[in-house]
Amino acid sequence: MALPKPPPSVSIPSRATRAAERDLIDLFTRCQTDKALFAKAFFDLDVTPFQQEVMDGHGRVDTVVAGRRTGKTTAVCIDRVHDLATAGYNRVGIVGAPSLDQAQQYIREIQAAAERSPNMAALIEGGPDRGIHRRTGFPTVDFVTGGSIQCRATVEEGRYMRGRGADWVVLTEAAFIGDIVLDRAVRPLVLDRHGTIHLESTPNGPNYVQRFFERATEVAGRYTKASENGYYTSAHGTVFDNPRLSREDIEAIRTEVPEWVFETEYLAVFKELGDAVFSWPLLVKLFDHDYGQIAQASRATRRYAIGVDLAQVSDFTAICVLDITESPYKLAHWRRFRGVSYVGSGGVVEQVNELQRAFNGARVFVDATSEKAVAESINNAQPVVFTVAERTAMLSHLIVLCENQGLQLSARWPQLRDEMRQMRRMRMGNSVRADHPRDGYDDCVWSLALACRAVTGKRASKPIPPEVAEAFRVARWFPADAQ
Repeated sequence: MALPKPPPSVSIPSRATRAAERDLIDLFTRCQTDKALFAKAFFDLDVTPFQQEVMDGHGRVDTVVAGRRTGKTTAVCIDRVHDLATAGYNRVGIVGAPSLDQAQQYIREIQAAAERSPNMAALIEGGPDRGIHRRTGFPTVDFVTGGSIQCRATVEEGRYMRGRGADWVVLTEAAFIGDIVLDRAVRPLVLDRHGTIHLESTPNGPNYVQRFFERATEVAGRYTKASENGYYTSAHGTVFDNPRLSREDIEAIRTEVPEWVFETEYLAVFKELGDAVFSWPLLVKLFDHDYGQIAQASRATRRYAIGVDLAQVSDFTAICVLDITESPYKLAHWRRFRGVSYVGSGGVVEQVNELQRAFNGARVFVDATSEKAVAESINNAQPVVFTVAERTAMLSHLIVLCENQGLQLSARWPQLRDEMRQMRRMRMGNSVRADHPRDGYDDCVWSLALACRAVTGKRASKPIPPEVAEAFRVARWFPADAQ
């Protein structure tokens, strides 16, 4: 007797389909306790020994300090997605960073994994097209387990980090996020859920990242340590711990950059940087803002100034547009490039003239130290020759504006932040000169300083602090007769 046919809407899985489902279930079961297998099956990545230790075993506060291109962000991302996939339903994870774009690096990692692995695509609720929401105030990835990752900026003292609670919080580029964000926003988020905190960063001076890192003192592995009670854990890696990188390239970089830059950025060594022109607490306050380059429609009633630092032999042309309508002043537009001619189609002169017209006929301050003719071709431009006295005056004015909270800079321009971070007071004979490290760059800093000439002597938000005035009175930044 023949079996009745199923309704048209019901399909009977084939033997091969059922076998594939069993294999997938078996794979997922094994992935629950094997994060390296999870990385391969869902991210299509073979993790390095350093990444393996980052993913395996951590306490309530986990700190990962590693050099550039070590793979720390990818490792923490895989570990946190594994948590959402295997640790229970409806878990919530939050990724915070100095800017929303930086926080979305975790979403970009997941999206790239979904393009490589059908397993990851299936893990996302409704697939990548429906489960990844990037055009929202808090970009989110939803998973079939009911869990989600939310991305938030940590700016404005962590106001966007506040919420109903989370099972874990990751702070990426944590060393560039102020203590107040951790104390007032992150800690309360995980308190009622008995959640975990994960910090990953390169070093950036003495701060809470270093304090937490050093609380883990007991050796737990080749790259990891833990506190006696296991509450604090840490991992440390260098650029040499990524076997995919060329050792020849790394050694070339070592010879090209200052020693302290290589030690900090590539070897992840905490350095005491008492000679920094712009301190870590000051930079955290300056860049505690997340805004983009403004649209044409928003410019009509505003006043602007443009600073242009021209590329010479091997450095960059940097252009900064500063909104000087009221204090504190904000960046309205910025760009940095090299290999572009001064004149001709698409050249520096054409680009600056277009910006000058777009920003209400802004006054332009152009570096004319080597190329005086460029300023003559730019509308409403004032040439500025970088004499010793001129450099001193511009940098001093920029420092005072920063100290007096006369500027609010965007976390979306990390190149400017990093250049300010690297500027040092360097002794030259009987004087002290503020300059960038050998083979470093300061083009963005000087483009900002040039734009700030438009507000010299105007509308500082607070009086000059006495300690700042005294420092400038005592210190000789440049000798008066220097050439």
